Amino acid sequence: MTRHSDVPGARTRIAGFTLIEVLVAVAIVALGLSGILATINGMVGSSAYLRDKTLANWVAQNHITELRLQPEWPDLGKSTDEAEMAGQAWHIETEVIETPVEKLRRINVSVSFEDSKDSPLVTVAAFVGQSFGLTPRPDWRAGISGVDGRFGTDGDDDSADEKDQNDGTRNPDSDGDES
Repeated sequence: MTRHSDVPGARTRIAGFTLIEVLVAVAIVALGLSGILATINGMVGSSAYLRDKTLANWVAQNHITELRLQPEWPDLGKSTDEAEMAGQAWHIETEVIETPVEKLRRINVSVSFEDSKDSPLVTVAAFVGQSFGLTPRPDWRAGISGVDGRFGTDGDDDSADEKDQNDGTRNPDSDGDES
């Protein structure tokens, strides 16, 4: 039995990887990296989609709030509107529906991108009620109610006069204790 190193002129075998082994290892690493990149790409896409849905929900909630703050009762039927939020143009479709309750209406608001109006990102439902005759709905656009501009007053504020007479202190006769 002769060893390669014992034979004159023979090369000694050096331990290492063959070209085939290196190519197989590179292919495995490439497959692993492509899987990781596909997962990261999916996560980025999901994140952008959730951001868009959140913004669309905020647009819908803002539109519902605007409708609730209107002094007039919303008309039945469908309407469209446009809005801009976070540098994005939004298309808003509103449908006001009658309910079995006389002074209550349902509002469905669908929000989509301006360029894809047929596929809404969100649809939000809300209800708006009319007062039952106790007080009229306030006109929020006209400012705060009251003759002198203060909320909840009728313009005749006796307590302010009493405070001025006592230099900002409490009226000693108000609770019966004069000490």
